[in-house]
Amino acid sequence: MKPGTLSFYEHAVRNAIHAVTGDLDRALDVHALARSAALSPFHFHRVFRGVVGETPIELHRRLRLERVAWCLRHQETSVVEIAFAAGYENHESFTRAFRARCGA
Repeated sequence: MKPGTLSFYEHAVRNAIHAVTGDLDRALDVHALARSAALSPFHFHRVFRGVVGETPIELHRRLRLERVAWCLRHQETSVVEIAFAAGYENHESFTRAFRARCGA
């Protein structure tokens, strides 16, 4: 890969990571990330995964669940309240996602 292309991809992915981590409470729009990187959604997805090791959606979901795990450990808030605050529509979908990610 040419150094200029690699630099372009690294810059695009760095900006996308900043966008993903900047607002975890909002739904992720992969098409908007791809547009801002000046890449097609398909190509952006491949480049992002190649550089980061996970897709933008996987990164977003992992960071949200890590934040939830911290809240469960350090706050006196019910699991249901934390699940709703994390953007899950119901307790069951949160429990499934949390168990799959954290094993508990």
